[in-house]
Amino acid sequence: MEVVLDTDIHILFNDWLDSNRHSLFTQSLALIEPKLGAEFYTCNGYFSGKIVALIKNERIVHLWRTTEFAIHDEDSFLELSFEKYRDKSKIIFMHLNIPPEVGLIYIKKWYELYMYPMQQYYSNKK
Repeated sequence: MEVVLDTDIHILFNDWLDSNRHSLFTQSLALIEPKLGAEFYTCNGYFSGKIVALIKNERIVHLWRTTEFAIHDEDSFLELSFEKYRDKSKIIFMHLNIPPEVGLIYIKKWYELYMYPMQQYYSNKK
């Protein structure tokens, strides 16, 4: 999945890793720290995980799960790639190791909880 946003790539990357700005663009509580190994909670605790890779303005990789994962489910992997797209920015979401019974639900959740609110947030920032 991917979304093109009307903002600069370094702003977008930094906003993803900032609790206050992440909370603003998702319109829900986020607790996140911009460092390798940091745990995070977003969308009022619905999503949680740990940052396992960071390449400034290019890539973030999370171990990731939701409150819908069963205790025995392994964490999934979420890789976010940040790219310049004309005079805008693009985030490419690659989400792996999702429990099969909830996989399709998360496609819808990404659009509802992230992509659409982010498009609105960044289009209103201009």
